[in-house]
Amino acid sequence: MVFQVTFIITSIRTNSTFKPHLSKALKSLKQKKDKLKITRADKGNATVIMTQEQYNDKILQHLNLDCYSQLNKDPTDSLTGKLDNVLKKLLNEQKIDKQFYDACRTVNPRRPQLYGLPKIHKPGNPIRPIVSFFNTPLSSLHKQLSYILKPLTLSPIRLK
Repeated sequence: MVFQVTFIITSIRTNSTFKPHLSKALKSLKQKKDKLKITRADKGNATVIMTQEQYNDKILQHLNLDCYSQLNKDPTDSLTGKLDNVLKKLLNEQKIDKQFYDACRTVNPRRPQLYGLPKIHKPGNPIRPIVSFFNTPLSSLHKQLSYILKPLTLSPIRLK
């Protein structure tokens, strides 16, 4: 069962004192915080509390769909090595400078992280999958290319 608790959090923020039943509910949540997953909902500006087991089950249920396949090994190191080779080649050919080379490399990259937001507006509260690409092998390159390409998006001329 998924509970919306936005009203409790709003009460805590706006009132220094609040009703005893809210205080009791908050203390109960604090005692069980290791077994709970507290996250925001996919829509509706609501906070959702579910057990960690329920959350994990919903994520696994989503991953068991036919649109995913399991990889034999983590491609993070391989992708990092390939990017380094391409950047070194461009640097040696003087197509990029050392500053751009350094800015495009991610130090100690990690693999993308999957998490989910419950869809409280749908029956069964399925998970909306979100993949965080923060500090992944290509995140620094992405940041640099976005900076370079952004002025092109401001142009009134667009190709169809």
